[in-house]
Amino acid sequence: MSFLAASVTLLVVLVALDLTLTAAIIRKLRQHEERLAGETFDPRPTIAPGERLARFAVSTVGGGEYTDSALLGRTTVLVFMSTTCASCRAGLPALRNYLGRASTVGVQAWAVVAGTPEAVGAMAVDLPAGVPVINEEVNGPLHEAVGMRAYPAYVVVAPDGTVGRVAAGVDQLPGEALETTAATASR
Repeated sequence: MSFLAASVTLLVVLVALDLTLTAAIIRKLRQHEERLAGETFDPRPTIAPGERLARFAVSTVGGGEYTDSALLGRTTVLVFMSTTCASCRAGLPALRNYLGRASTVGVQAWAVVAGTPEAVGAMAVDLPAGVPVINEEVNGPLHEAVGMRAYPAYVVVAPDGTVGRVAAGVDQLPGEALETTAATASR
């Protein structure tokens, strides 16, 4: 009988300890939730319109060399993608259409793709012809220059080298913005 009493006592102590720990965890989760309630995540790069990109030098998959000075004199759309990003792959048809329209008004595009060389090469096939593809990891010079946070991301660089627009989706870069930017460049 004393064995049964000891077992029940031990069980009661363990259940009380479990309830105490559960209450503490719930309290901590509520505090964490309250702290996060006021914060929102903005997936766009941190560079702001009007700012200039830091100096950089990068190489394309095809062996071409580009520096920050290649952005001057012409509007450029920097497209940041990752080969492991499902949203990037799903958005390729809209991106291809957008970049096709952009090229008709004299806007150039660069694709900055994070991933293995093989995966980047496979993704590059889905981009319009003539778009230079830069295989760069997250800590690369262009990623650092724009303050990348999430994929996909788009940065429109004006002919004077300043950022004109920053977006997290092709739908946030309407055609009028390109035409206006291109018209400004031709003045």
